[in-house]
Amino acid sequence: MRRLTLRKLLHDAPNPLFRRDRGIRPTLVGLLLRPGTTINGYLDGQRIRYMNPLAFVVLMAGAAVALYALDPVPVIEATGGLTAEEAAELQTVYQFILKYYAVNLLLNLPLQAAFNRLFFRLRGRNYAEHLAISAFLQGVLTILWALLFALVVQLAGAPVNLALPILSILVFGYLFVATYAVFAHGGTRWMTLLLTAGAIVCYVTAANGVYAALFLFAR
Repeated sequence: MRRLTLRKLLHDAPNPLFRRDRGIRPTLVGLLLRPGTTINGYLDGQRIRYMNPLAFVVLMAGAAVALYALDPVPVIEATGGLTAEEAAELQTVYQFILKYYAVNLLLNLPLQAAFNRLFFRLRGRNYAEHLAISAFLQGVLTILWALLFALVVQLAGAPVNLALPILSILVFGYLFVATYAVFAHGGTRWMTLLLTAGAIVCYVTAANGVYAALFLFAR
């Protein structure tokens, strides 16, 4: 079996967009229900059924941007969750998300891959494989956050100050479970749990710093 390389990962990215045998459905279902099996299977050579991870994250990002385009401010104001000033600030954040979404995502992928490789360097994966892992996970996180936000805030009318902590728990809960599942082989359970927590904490901290810097630059 040939190891996944960065050149191979980039070369194959456009192909699944035009092939029916590598559908989004088995990829997304597999990542949601069996993230460890799906991702490790792809990395270990079972790539016929699943989409290329870079193509997958691009499609999920496009779907998320479409959902983010929905304006939540009137719903939030109607529920009394935010004042008019807070709603206006939220609208500014939304405009920033839509404008710099691609930039933020492109920065997040190598950042997450770098921290995963740092913490799980003894598990034998190269950087291209860690980048593929990050692309798969970022694709799910992107669409999961957008869907849950739309459901909770738009449809259920929940105040955003209540919705965001709940959504954060659900989304980062998936990230923790999925990351643990990917790296569960090759180490003890407790060590993998600690490494997973360390990698996610460092990644989220660094990603928030990048996000804040982009936001300040945009303003």
